[in-house]
Amino acid sequence: MITKIVLSLITAFLFITGVFLIITNKEIEGNFYDSTAGRGWVHNSINGYFLVLISIGFLIALIFVIKGKKIKP
Repeated sequence: MITKIVLSLITAFLFITGVFLIITNKEIEGNFYDSTAGRGWVHNSINGYFLVLISIGFLIALIFVIKGKKIKP
């Protein structure tokens, strides 16, 4: 039950945020340290289309949880 609620909230948040970014034509910007290259901080931006795709993935996971089907390895 809690899994369904958590997945629903994550899916809704990502989808709403993604659609907002698409409509306003903005990006989420951030910085992170690239440890593989051994360099300093690297600029990273995420656009709305990427968040919508991630939310679709969470929606598929939510459908599997609701229907109770197990994903075969």
